[in-house]
Amino acid sequence: GGMKLVAGFDESVNRVEILNASFPLYPASRLEQVIAQQRIEYAVLTVPEQDAPVYGKRLAEAGIKGIVNYTSAVLNLGDNVAVENISLAEALKNCLFKANVS
Repeated sequence: GGMKLVAGFDESVNRVEILNASFPLYPASRLEQVIAQQRIEYAVLTVPEQDAPVYGKRLAEAGIKGIVNYTSAVLNLGDNVAVENISLAEALKNCLFKANVS
């Protein structure tokens, strides 16, 4: 089984209406409803750091099993949700280091 992006969410309804994506975009207010309807199990979190705990909690309570966290916030969501923290800054540092070693 492969993975596919089936939904995106944004707090700005205006942005949802003008952004062009290969998957449907929804207002953040519909997050729980769409996750349930589409049986979504995994999420990628890319929100401002201060919003990450709130959205992490909403995703967990909506039944999400795993979150790839692209924010610098530390998410404590209990044992039912796997969290993979991806730091863009750290990834860039690793890339620069590898490029300069070779």
